[in-house]
Amino acid sequence: MAAGSFALIAHAGSILTADDMSHVRQLARAAIALLQAKREADASEEGDRRARENECAGLGQRACWMVVAAVAAVWAQRDLWEDAIAAMRA
Repeated sequence: MAAGSFALIAHAGSILTADDMSHVRQLARAAIALLQAKREADASEEGDRRARENECAGLGQRACWMVVAAVAAVWAQRDLWEDAIAAMRA
């Protein structure tokens, strides 16, 4: 998933159609969900097992943050930063 995620971002232009923007935003939201799952797994009794499963999903924490940062900065989707912050506080 990581290679595909970065390929999608790399090949997207600076101006996207509404459908393309929707796909890019879905990718960023999936990255945020993985970050939140990792955080919750670290806090739970099953943290080690769940953390390994999340890492095996293909995107590590750094890659997830890179996806969110790219979408938020390049396509001015700053509301995704707010979503990521809220997810990390929860």
